[in-house]
Amino acid sequence: MKKSMITAMLLAASLMAVPVFTAHAQEATAAVEESGQNPVMNYIGDYGYARATLHVEADGMDGAKVLVTWGSSAFDHGEWEMSGSFDPETRTITYDNAVLKTVAFNEDGTTASEETVYENGSGTITFRDGAVLTAVWADDHGDVPEDAVFEFIYPISDEETEAIEGADDQTAEEPFMLHGNTETEITDGVMTIRIAATDHDDPAFHWQAWTEDKGDASFTELVTETDMEEGYAYVGSFRAIDDGEDTIRLAHTDGHYVAGYMDFNVRTENGKIVETIGGSEGFPSTGEDMAPVLAGTWQETDGTHFMEIGLGENGGLDITISDGSGRDGKTTFYTMTAYYDAIRDCLVYWNGTVHEAGITAETDAAAEEAIVSDGSGTGKIGFVGTEEEPGLVWQDDTFGNTETGTFVKAE
Repeated sequence: MKKSMITAMLLAASLMAVPVFTAHAQEATAAVEESGQNPVMNYIGDYGYARATLHVEADGMDGAKVLVTWGSSAFDHGEWEMSGSFDPETRTITYDNAVLKTVAFNEDGTTASEETVYENGSGTITFRDGAVLTAVWADDHGDVPEDAVFEFIYPISDEETEAIEGADDQTAEEPFMLHGNTETEITDGVMTIRIAATDHDDPAFHWQAWTEDKGDASFTELVTETDMEEGYAYVGSFRAIDDGEDTIRLAHTDGHYVAGYMDFNVRTENGKIVETIGGSEGFPSTGEDMAPVLAGTWQETDGTHFMEIGLGENGGLDITISDGSGRDGKTTFYTMTAYYDAIRDCLVYWNGTVHEAGITAETDAAAEEAIVSDGSGTGKIGFVGTEEEPGLVWQDDTFGNTETGTFVKAE
């Protein structure tokens, strides 16, 4: 569940428009304590991380109640409930009474089943100041990734609510849907996954089993898959080939890049898939999502190339990479439209095109395009650096080139 670089970069951009919640947190805490109220009141509300929501509320004069829901799929989630004392000096909730349940739902949203996994779980939740208020959950059972940081979800104002309710009717009629209802069935050790078809399915994309490396051993294999079964966008069956725990991954792709994916975590035993033990989902990042962070000019750290990024069509980013020098009265530049691949965690393109342009004697600037090379190529732009100082790595094989370079945002 580690955050990808693009996720971190998008998050950093979103925080630029978020009001600072904790600028006077210490003063507010002191005021609450002086008034005799529970100091955890400064931290109540909802916090989000990945597919999880952590809800905090006050309990008496010095305690806190916490409810965490963590989605595994559209039809089940984990649910932790705990309470404990709150230390205003360290801003930490300490608990030893957590109850974890797995809850499954029917298609109409009603509860299908509820199972207690454990009781008397222990751990801490510590609040931290910054550009946005965060909660760090240290769980003694190891259920939470060490790098998980839950970020405060700011309530929507009345004005924003009115704006949403008054949004364009066409937008309301065409909600974003990556897929229809998903169902799984295990029969005689074979697991079948079905994804219902919807009117919003993009005909350019399809679902398929991801057969490339997932970074671990494989204990399952695909038996058959189809998109021809009536009422379904995808139906696939999988069987066990060894005993252990494995992830079955379905990729939503147009053949060039993976826009989103679904993971189904399963356990195999005695040559059979015996149960589903969890899952997760990777959602698309569109050009509109990425442009606030990536749009603009990037400069090569060890070279003379510049990269210009702007919003393109169909969810992509238009990119031009140029060299700051000319030779024989000409300069070369590259153009491409890139899309975010949710599995590879990079921008990919397949229409990289090399252009040649003349250099005017008077201005030493590129004149109107003189020669456009025919053909196209593929490449990728990966994310490096840190959340505060992100960078881009360009790797290109257009026309057999081996162009590569690291770029940072130009001053």
